Amino acid sequence: MESPFRALSSAASGSFRTAPSALSSSVSRSSSTINTAPTTVVYLGAEDVDTPKRRKLSPVSYEVPTNQTLQGQQQYPAPYPRPGLQRPTQLIPQPAMPSTAALLYHAARSAHQASHHHLQQAFMPSTLETNLNPVALNIPAYSGPTSSQGPLPFAHDAHAAAKALGLQLLALDLLRAGLSIPDLSESERATFALEFGIVGLKVYATCDANMGNPNGKGKGKSPDQTGAINTVKLMGDMQDFVGQAAEAKRNGLHKFVQSLILAKTRFIFVHRKWELASRALQTLSQSIECTHSTSTASLDQDKDKAWQVSMMMHHMILQCLLDGRIGNDDSVKALLKRMYNMMDQAETDGTFYNLKARGGIVSIDIPGDRPLLIQSTPPNILYLLTYLATTVSRRDFSGLDKTCKSLLYPSVLRQSEHRARRDDMWDQGFSPMQGLGDTSHLRHQVLLMRAEIMLEYATALLFRSCFDDSYKALHEAVHQLRSINAFQPYSPHICLLFGQHANLLGIDGLAARYYQACQALINPDSELSLITEICSMGSQNQLRDITDHPQRQAHVNSLVEKCRSSTSAMFLAAGNFLASLTDENRVSSKKSLSTAYEITMKANNNVLRLLIFAFTTSTHHYGARDRQFRQLETGRELARLMGGKDKADGVGSVILGIWFALRLKEYYRQEGLQDLAAVEKESVSAHMKRLEEIKGESRRLRETLLAVCSMPERAA
Repeated sequence: MESPFRALSSAASGSFRTAPSALSSSVSRSSSTINTAPTTVVYLGAEDVDTPKRRKLSPVSYEVPTNQTLQGQQQYPAPYPRPGLQRPTQLIPQPAMPSTAALLYHAARSAHQASHHHLQQAFMPSTLETNLNPVALNIPAYSGPTSSQGPLPFAHDAHAAAKALGLQLLALDLLRAGLSIPDLSESERATFALEFGIVGLKVYATCDANMGNPNGKGKGKSPDQTGAINTVKLMGDMQDFVGQAAEAKRNGLHKFVQSLILAKTRFIFVHRKWELASRALQTLSQSIECTHSTSTASLDQDKDKAWQVSMMMHHMILQCLLDGRIGNDDSVKALLKRMYNMMDQAETDGTFYNLKARGGIVSIDIPGDRPLLIQSTPPNILYLLTYLATTVSRRDFSGLDKTCKSLLYPSVLRQSEHRARRDDMWDQGFSPMQGLGDTSHLRHQVLLMRAEIMLEYATALLFRSCFDDSYKALHEAVHQLRSINAFQPYSPHICLLFGQHANLLGIDGLAARYYQACQALINPDSELSLITEICSMGSQNQLRDITDHPQRQAHVNSLVEKCRSSTSAMFLAAGNFLASLTDENRVSSKKSLSTAYEITMKANNNVLRLLIFAFTTSTHHYGARDRQFRQLETGRELARLMGGKDKADGVGSVILGIWFALRLKEYYRQEGLQDLAAVEKESVSAHMKRLEEIKGESRRLRETLLAVCSMPERAA
């Protein structure tokens, strides 16, 4: 069978417009709704249920009789003068009664519209706290009843999804009954068919979403009755009723062109076609007329401001990711500042309110025709993308806990992830054009990005030597991914992080197993595979004394070439750092190390910069004594910034901190500065104490794993 979305694409696109038929004039546009969940007949049950059992409505049932003789009553001439009443001198015209088709269409539209009122409730998890103080933080019920003060506050409904689906099924029954009327006009039949296609696709998408979670129960899951819906019959009816789609006009559709360019740009990023990314972003910038000086105040008020802001935010998010990859940290900082200012301004002036209320649906004007409605990124998803881009494009793990961005932004999100707070991740309305499939999809997006941000949070904790907290955060991310059936795509990344955790704790055998698992799950030519291979060699001490092992040296040189061929600043720095290990020419080795240092400085990659400082002060002793002293001091300060500023002992990066403390103690001793040497001696003692605590964590973790899977590991 042909894909329903292929057959319905342009027809549905055309139907996502203002009600287009002769029925619009015969049906009053009342806002009445149906509030009870119906029992459907056509699409529930076995395939032998072909004809709905409905009460037959006669087309003359509601006509007023004129000159009929009622048995047992006195006859009167029209228009029924009664005894004691004056015959009117002028007849009062009676309004024409709506046709059966109009009544069915109006009832179906009312049921469809009523289902929309339950979508926001179906989207919100029932565990979210809704009654917040102050009251201004409460999320409004965007599509519910209103008061004189505006929308009423949101309230949970455990049966919202079932009610929405039931109302949509009722709408399908009514539309099917209307389509069975033999004397429908062509325009009426087209109107019924297009509305049937819209509602039918929503129901089908709900059933399709439930296939991935057949055992899901409770609020937030697909309604249980989806398993009883005859989707084959539904799809067949949609094919019959809607037919082939008409080709949409494209002249003057600027938003349509912009959305296509954005889709192409995102495709380039998703498939890592980095050589095309810069040009694609430039094309996107030109199409939306976005410059570095553009602000919300300068946008064209005659156009859809929410659409303009949304497109500019997408462009800046993608630009941040690219600039972060190539190591242009100054550009990333400037873009992030603009992004947060723009988002704040959009909230202050209400730019996003209507877009949020209609679920991200945007109207595209079509010359000579009704507007076309398309789905854009809802504001709450845009918020999460901004937070995620901040942590990914600037993986800066240094500073205080309250200033480290890799900790700060995930912490802010975690504080509100279980609260239905205004202008946050769960603040989302829905349009009548959306269905339960849209609520499931958007809920999945929110939960998925929460899990991704949790992985970034665990990474920051790991490199700040907070191993227990990092381990807990990793398991929490795993739990979140499994709860939404998304663990498999992220399993290589998770294996890498668990391997790095075991490596830093000194459980080398466990680290090697995690790295092997990661490599088995990914493309051997990918960048993630390159990272895993380098980490694996490091965990097995294969990066020491490389020049004494020609075969290993040749293998590392091949990794160097792969790193240097990348457009990523991290890989370029890592490649030059590895080259300094394998190069037996001291001058050339120093040059590679200097290049790696310059890249890490520009990219603000403090983890790799700290490692380069340690290697420089251990292997390449050149320059005056004061130069060596400045390098040691800078290295010590960087090590302390990696999680030590908030601690009484000042211990951040433990192993590298010990190295710099030992070197400084020796330097002060040689210079005769005994007081400063004593201070560094205390610093060495503090680092050694912390090292013993880490060994204790390592033993406890190893014992736990041995109890679970009986896997022998050598002691740390």
